[in-house]
Amino acid sequence: MYKKILMVSLSILFMITSIACFVKEKTEISWQQSEGVAVHLGVRDKFGSLKKYNALFVVKDSNGKEYKLEKGIKNDNWGYVSFPDDFNVQSGEGEYTWKCIVGGKVIVNGRFRLSTVNTFCDQATVSRL
Repeated sequence: MYKKILMVSLSILFMITSIACFVKEKTEISWQQSEGVAVHLGVRDKFGSLKKYNALFVVKDSNGKEYKLEKGIKNDNWGYVSFPDDFNVQSGEGEYTWKCIVGGKVIVNGRFRLSTVNTFCDQATVSRL
């Protein structure tokens, strides 16, 4: 009799642990990481005088190759672009100049340098012309 009760109890315990293992949520999380360097360039019509306009961002590398991107901007909002990401290019280490053209006129310009260093990530240095 005790053997039968013990067998039934063990069977029930086995079923409960089996079900518990089956419905247990997966708790392992696999993480990935990404790093990158980008330079954010931006312009703004401070008082929104133009209401809306197209800004042409032109980035030039040290070999003279130009990368262009046009962005529509409204009122006094900032128009930002990110180099190289928004330009769909693979940029390398080096010196770059940039300018923004609105209505055929250069309204701002600057320069920046992308460099690889022996640390955990790349660096960008930005300055005005």
